[in-house]
Amino acid sequence: MQSPTRQKITSLFIGLMLLNTPLSFAQQIPETLYLASTDWCPYACQNNGRKKGIAFDYVQYLLAQYGRKIQIVFLPWSRAIQEVNNGNSDGLLTAVPSESPELLFTHQPLMTYQMCFYGLPSALWQYTNKDSLVQVTIGVMADYGYGEPLDSFIADNTHNNIVQLAGSEGLGRLVLMLEKNRIAALIEDANVMNWHLQNNDKHTVKQLGCLSQNPFYLALSPKLPWAASLIHLLDRSLSDPTNISWLENHIRSEYR
Repeated sequence: MQSPTRQKITSLFIGLMLLNTPLSFAQQIPETLYLASTDWCPYACQNNGRKKGIAFDYVQYLLAQYGRKIQIVFLPWSRAIQEVNNGNSDGLLTAVPSESPELLFTHQPLMTYQMCFYGLPSALWQYTNKDSLVQVTIGVMADYGYGEPLDSFIADNTHNNIVQLAGSEGLGRLVLMLEKNRIAALIEDANVMNWHLQNNDKHTVKQLGCLSQNPFYLALSPKLPWAASLIHLLDRSLSDPTNISWLENHIRSEYR
């Protein structure tokens, strides 16, 4: 028979174990999470009927396992970051640390992306390395994290050949600038550009080389008392092979 002291220690140990279960973490988190995003289809889609986007579907699927759901607030990207920093949204659906380093990011990525350069079919320029970036005028969206070496080139921009846009409908506006010869190249994720071209067949562009593939994450405001708990839950779910398999099958069946 255990002594009263040992019984108390055992009860405390069991209690601490229960506090570290996924269910106890989920109990701290509100039923609906409000995440900001730009319209970045096929990852996050603002006006695409029943298809809300791959990242939206995946996070919704993961959180449904804990009785939670998300709502997306679509905004221009710079404002989306600002809204989270100001406490008006809980987090960013898709982001990389360079875009808003003060936020809390999942350690496991949601998925990966690859930024590629695009120009008119007649374009002769090709991206090869950082040195080639000085040769043409490139259109980008403000506050995007594109990956290296472009991010550091944009931050430096001593050659004054980077044109930055802010606001909504960024990709469409960049393509129009390309067609009007205001820029010689633009950069966008390959899946996003392919989606755009499938739904805007009047536009014709040519791929001019790509950066390395990079992961992106979900990010939360560190001001939320339950943010660390949700990050913990998501990291467990994102590393689960069953969930990864669900994502792969979902992309094949719904977005290809």
